[in-house]
Amino acid sequence: MTKSKGLRRDTPFSVSASIILSRKYNDARKKTERFLDEATVKNLHSLRIAIRRLRYSLENFEVCFSRKLFEKNIEYLKSLQDLIGIGRDLDMLKENLDNLEPECGIKIPEEINECIDAKKGKNLQEIKLEFLKFLHNKDARHFFTAK
Repeated sequence: MTKSKGLRRDTPFSVSASIILSRKYNDARKKTERFLDEATVKNLHSLRIAIRRLRYSLENFEVCFSRKLFEKNIEYLKSLQDLIGIGRDLDMLKENLDNLEPECGIKIPEEINECIDAKKGKNLQEIKLEFLKFLHNKDARHFFTAK
C-alpha cells in the first residue's frame, strides 16, 4: 500500500477523505492545465486517468458525504469521463484503422478518416470547454478541497 503524507493508521476516515480527495482533485487540475496548454493524445490520456482516480476515490469515501452532494459530484465526474472517453475511442479507432491498412493490405476510404477527424475536432473543442469550466468550478473546488 502506498504511504501518503499526512495519513496514518489512526487518521479518521473523514480526514483521510479530505486529504486524498484534495490531492486527487489538485492532480486532475494540473493534468487539465497541461492538456489545455498542449492538447496531445498523451495529455488527454493522462487527464482521463486523473479524472478516473478522482472519481474512484470519491466513490470510496461515499459515506462521508450527504447523498445529494455525493451524487452531484459523482455525476459531474462521470460526465467528464464520458466526454474524454469519446475522444479516446476516436483516437483508438484512428490508430486501429491506420494499423489495419498495412496489416490487411486494404485502403481505408479517405471519407472515413475525414469523418473521424471531424468528430475528433468537435470532441476536442467540447473537452477543452468543459475542462475550462472544471478549472473554474467553485462548487467542485470547494467540495474536493474543503477541510
